[in-house]
Parts: sequence; C-alpha cells; structure tokens
Amino acid sequence: MTCHDKTLKEMHQDIRAIFSAGLAAVEPAKRVKAVCRRADGRLMVGGRDYDLSAYKRIFVIGAGKASAAMAAAVEDIIGDRLTDGLVNVKYGYTVPLRKIRLVEAGHPVPDENGLRGASEILDMAAGADADDLLICLISGGGSALLPLPAKGLDLGDKQQTIQVLLSCGATIQEINTIRKHLSAVKGGRLARAAYPATLVSLIISDVVGDDPTFIASGPTVPDTGTFADCLGIVDRYGIAGRLPARVL
Repeated sequence: MTCHDKTLKEMHQDIRAIFSAGLAAVEPAKRVKAVCRRADGRLMVGGRDYDLSAYKRIFVIGAGKASAAMAAAVEDIIGDRLTDGLVNVKYGYTVPLRKIRLVEAGHPVPDENGLRGASEILDMAAGADADDLLICLISGGGSALLPLPAKGLDLGDKQQTIQVLLSCGATIQEINTIRKHLSAVKGGRLARAAYPATLVSLIISDVVGDDPTFIASGPTVPDTGTFADCLGIVDRYGIAGRLPARVL
C-alpha cells in the first residue's frame, strides 16, 4: 500500500504514531537511564566510571524544562547516596521527587523565583569540595531558568534584554552568546564555581547541532564567544537603542 492508497484518517493516525514514537524516544528519564547506571558501588555515565565510595557527598543541580524528570531518574539511580539537590524548572513542569528540591520559575522571560533558585544552585556548587560529586542536569529552557545577572546588572536588565532579543529575529545561538556575557553562572561559570569538586553534566539538547556551549547557554561548558561577538549581534539587528545602558 502506498500513501496514495491511504485515507486521510489513516495518514493522521500514522503521523500521530510517528510523533508519539519520537516523544517516547527522547523522554528525559528514559534518556538519563539509557546512559547512566549504578552497579557494585560505581556510577557509569556513558563511557566514564565513577567510584561512589571516593565521594563524601553527592549533589544534583541544574535547570531546564526537562530537568525535573531527569532528576527523578538520577534519584532512582543514586538512591541513598544522594546528599542534596536543587533544580530550577518551568512552572507546571514538576514531578514527585524524594530528595531533590524544585524551584518553579519563569520561562522564556526569567523571574525572581529563577533568580533565587540560581543563586542557591551557585552556592551549592561553590560549597562543594574536592571529595564531592556534582551531577548537573541541563535541558532546553535552562537559560531563562538560571538567571543570575553578572556584577553591575539586575534582573530587570536581563528581562528587558531577553524580550528584545526574542522579538528581533536573533537565532538561539546569538541570543545565548549575549546571555552568557550577562551572567554570573552561564558560559562555564557554574563549572568554575564547582571546582575542585568532580562535575558530571547530563545534557538534553534542544539546539540544532547539539553544541553544548549553546544549550542553556552552557553553564558547565567553557565560553568560546567574546564581548565583540555580542556587540556584533547588537549591531546586526539594530537593537542598541532598545537595550539597557548597563547591558551595553
């Protein structure tokens, strides 16, 4: 049978089946468990192996629309070894958790809840020691959900900037290039705060090309962009007059 032989109803059913299969394939908890497992006191993540007995404490941090479901999977895997955790999620995107705390926050425009959660997440990372393990859960939406302004800026500056960027036609890569340079946590700054603890990032991509420097603005990935790149984006879209002076 070809598609020409099928009725419109049958084609609709096929489309729904394909769409549902796609969603099932990327379900956050399943994806985490597909790459992480615990056996004989060790945590295997992809091709890496971590001896859990080597760590005094284990923390879970992160942000993103899928991060609550990811956190549930990590709780199942880590179990009683988990010390504490905090993850920022979009309003209404929670799941029941036993130990990891959730902060519901604004997306795509950040809000005070996101700011409060991001500050506590950064403090948790900064308080980790060399014999601690941090598992960072990152997914789409993490940029808005982890809003900690750089020194000299406030939340209002970031809110106005993201509203301008979302309306001017900039790509997600361009938006996140600027976000990283206005943040105290993005562009690898969360990883810097976590040092010398061991940091493992589990990342679900919503960015075409899967470049980790742009997914949630890369809080645990070194930033390859520059302030000159940011100013070039501002010039390209002619938005200098719409941005807060402190941002420029």
